[in-house]
Amino acid sequence: MGKLSTLLLLLTAAPCLTAMAQDGESIERNFRGELSNFLHPSVSDLSSVFVTKDLETGDLVPRTLSIGMISFNKGGTLEFNAGYYLTRNCLYGLDVALRLSPNIKLKAGIQKLPNLMEANANLALHPFIGFSQQVSYLGGYRDLSGMNTRGRDSGISVEGSFFNRGDFSAIKLVAGLFNGVGLQFADVDDKKDFAGRFQFQPTQELILVAGALVGHYSPLHEDGTLGPPLAKQRFSAGLQYDRNRLFYRLECIYGLTDRLRSAGLSSYGGMTLNEANTIALKLDAFKRDLGDEASVTTLAGVGYVHRFGQVVSVRGQYEHQFHSDPVLTGSDILSLSVMLSFSAQL
Repeated sequence: MGKLSTLLLLLTAAPCLTAMAQDGESIERNFRGELSNFLHPSVSDLSSVFVTKDLETGDLVPRTLSIGMISFNKGGTLEFNAGYYLTRNCLYGLDVALRLSPNIKLKAGIQKLPNLMEANANLALHPFIGFSQQVSYLGGYRDLSGMNTRGRDSGISVEGSFFNRGDFSAIKLVAGLFNGVGLQFADVDDKKDFAGRFQFQPTQELILVAGALVGHYSPLHEDGTLGPPLAKQRFSAGLQYDRNRLFYRLECIYGLTDRLRSAGLSSYGGMTLNEANTIALKLDAFKRDLGDEASVTTLAGVGYVHRFGQVVSVRGQYEHQFHSDPVLTGSDILSLSVMLSFSAQL
């Protein structure tokens, strides 16, 4: 087990050691309320069934997604979260978080990488089915490195919020050190990845974001062995704007995968018509190889979301795909999704 994995275990145990060091009166005073939180954890599930149809070929592609989560909260100071991909039969996340002060939180375990704004969005609130091309290819979903980690990794991170302005903090910083191997604790080498995100919120409506990931990946050979570590870098900048019922998101990402330089831009915005209905437009462009003018793929689309209460929502979207390569023809894609999302206290 690598040094970082050992450190993760120590950090997981640290809150317990801290609790043991408390005086008896403090433990007795807080025991009843905290025990209630641990005996009655919060459970949640995000499940989706969606069908995509290529209007040119008529091909139908059905897919399913189901993620189960359970969370324990000890008086807002200690949190424990565990998630599992029910449809993929693999671990989704396993972390413990300790709030050192009202503004500082330390987290250890398998967690979401913080560097990309869109990848950290709430899936239940995302107006489209799936993330943009750039997040898929440079964020660990269909990553160019072959590391399809769902944008997660094992490591330690610290989150800080500064200059509180009532409902929000003007500055938020998240940074961490990760193994670089995705959804597992065991490390394969002694190299580590750094990932972080800086947020500046000058007003209630506007947030400016910059993120970075600097690390490596080890390519998987056909015989199952890993090759030597290669460079993996991701740099991003974006903004999000929310005013009344209007919303807008913009994010640009540059990626270096070994010697392959890539870049993408994702832009979408729309309006929440009422509590049940949302409509949005998007423009999503990705250039796989900055040295090849024929490697650009652009998606332009419109999406509509209807919510039946707090649990069920239906998404429909239409996209037209453009290619800069004259050999490739464009395509029209129609998608429909039914999503179930709920959270309850046991």
